[in-house]
Amino acid sequence: MKINKFFAFAITILMTLKPLPSCADETHEFTPHKSYSLGGYPLSLKEAIRLALQNNFDIEMAKITRKINVYDITAEEAIYDTTLTAEINYEVDKAEASTGGRQRQNAANWDIGVEKKFSWGSLLSFDFLNNRTSTTPSTVAATPAYSSDASVSLTQPLLYNSLGIIDRSTVKLVKLDVSKLDLDLLDSIEATIADVQKTYWDLVYAQGNLEVKKEALRIAKDFLTITKKQCDDGALEETDLFAAQANVGKRENELLEAHSDISDISDNLKLAMNFFADVDFLPTDKSLLNSISLEKNTNLLLALENRRDFKKEKLTIESQDITIAMKKNSRLPQLDVVGTFTANGLAREMLNALGESSGLDDPTYYVGLEFSVPFENRKARSEFKQAELEKAKAIWNLKKIEKEIFIDISKSLRALNLHKQQASHNEKIETYQEKKLKGEEKKYGFGRSSSDVIIRYQDDVLNARIALIKSLAYYEKALVDLKRNQNIILNEVDWKTYEEIR
Repeated sequence: MKINKFFAFAITILMTLKPLPSCADETHEFTPHKSYSLGGYPLSLKEAIRLALQNNFDIEMAKITRKINVYDITAEEAIYDTTLTAEINYEVDKAEASTGGRQRQNAANWDIGVEKKFSWGSLLSFDFLNNRTSTTPSTVAATPAYSSDASVSLTQPLLYNSLGIIDRSTVKLVKLDVSKLDLDLLDSIEATIADVQKTYWDLVYAQGNLEVKKEALRIAKDFLTITKKQCDDGALEETDLFAAQANVGKRENELLEAHSDISDISDNLKLAMNFFADVDFLPTDKSLLNSISLEKNTNLLLALENRRDFKKEKLTIESQDITIAMKKNSRLPQLDVVGTFTANGLAREMLNALGESSGLDDPTYYVGLEFSVPFENRKARSEFKQAELEKAKAIWNLKKIEKEIFIDISKSLRALNLHKQQASHNEKIETYQEKKLKGEEKKYGFGRSSSDVIIRYQDDVLNARIALIKSLAYYEKALVDLKRNQNIILNEVDWKTYEEIR
């Protein structure tokens, strides 16, 4: 049976029955029911989602959390920051001369240095050192004396952290951690939107239920009026009147409950949308049985392409690959080549000393190797083994998630197909219950039935129509669950990426 009609959840119950198909007619299509407004704030599903994306407390906190997490990358990249150092000091030193008398030496220093680490592991530093010394009483020909040294130093790791592998890998790991946190935050945002969608369809069901209950009350009151007249005419017993009166009271209670349900669900939506006007919502969207493919492989592939837990575990494996490379390198000894070039300047005048330090007449060269290694090196070897085992664990977890996705999609498709078929059956059941009630009403008019039977048959029609509304709501919620299990809800709504938000 091809289902190609949409349904209005807000169904008006009319005792004037719709034209009935013949018993031999087995074909059946869904037909939209008329609805009428009971008042309230009109709200579409699209508008509910838009307000939630803009105003929801959890979504706003997730956006801020994401911005906080990004600074973890910047903080880790601080190892490449350029460092400026400066020092100024003045020292007065009095010492006992070896040949008698006292000697005082004055020294003033003003130094400046710049240090920079590069991504390939090199550490480059530049230092400019200035000194002024004077001695009283003078024992040398030139006092005061000025000295200036300009030096450039380079340290390059050759084994441990060669080419900066540990430094760069540490930054990469932080970036991957932030990417995984992004997936978690996106998943929390999508979960919030999915809850909004399902709550909206709960509201659509509650609104349809309210309209059914309101019309049922009107019918019960009309039936009570007819029963009173027939009792006054002596055509019915007093027990029939009591049954009709009790029926009105029952319908009034049901209507009160339906109004309360509308208010409760409206409050839930208000919280999700941060919308606190003192009104109940009136949903404007209607259930639509879309022609969605129930083919398992197609839906499974879509889920594998989008599931964030699957992507996150892939990032975990990538992180473990980087960690293994880091820990493998950390087992190597520390061997650095160090080189320094210093230009010297010494003169009685400061400017002359500065001028000499800018030349290359009397430079100092230094080249050397620095080596260190812990003999046991147990920490590095243990961390390397742990990294390998963590990767193996992540691979098994990825396989587990893949199977879980298969189960999730299978369950979602079964639920979707179940509620779709139930909606079809409930439409037919409603028709048959209406036929039964109409036939019994004819008998009642001839005095061949009782109010108790009529009320019971009215209940059957009422329950059939509510079951139809509920099955349609369940279908829509099952569709939300399917898309949630595929992680495609944010792809279908007006979601702005983190980059656009910033």
